[in-house]
Amino acid sequence: MKYIFLLCFLFISVSAHCQTNELLLWTEGDKLTWDDFKGVPKNTDYDAGSALMISYTVCKRSVWNGKVILKVDCTFDRDVSWVSGEKTDLLLSHEQLHFDVAELFARRLRKEFAVNKLNIDNVDNNAKSYSDRIRLEYENFSSLYDIDTQHGTVKEKQLEWEIKVKKELKALESYKNNKC
Repeated sequence: MKYIFLLCFLFISVSAHCQTNELLLWTEGDKLTWDDFKGVPKNTDYDAGSALMISYTVCKRSVWNGKVILKVDCTFDRDVSWVSGEKTDLLLSHEQLHFDVAELFARRLRKEFAVNKLNIDNVDNNAKSYSDRIRLEYENFSSLYDIDTQHGTVKEKQLEWEIKVKKELKALESYKNNKC
């Protein structure tokens, strides 16, 4: 079995961020189901593809004190995500962990924004710089995950990664879903 995931880092700087029914916001405790994979399968050797997005939005800019508030979301696009192979629990667990890994890096981006105290003068350049660095770290981490688990086909390695990611999410719990 072969698997693939698709990652779209959409770093958006707009006043409002809307969620459609086809964008599933990462929420602790919620798990993907095969019904979430509504996209058309690609002409590929892979059995599934998850379209994941990490986006940031500048929610508030104060001209009075220079402060900005940013919101970071991690979403799964149901319309673009697809499955063409056998719908196994192992494959679904592998795709779920890709979603969890994307949330892990969304938390890292939230932390980066919080620690660096962006302001009205530096938000545009610095937010992009931080998000570009986090994106590269995410891509490397995800590649290692796929290589080490052989795209989820090595159950023992898959379980090791699930434990690792769960631990890292817990360590960054104070940076889970932020609101504007």
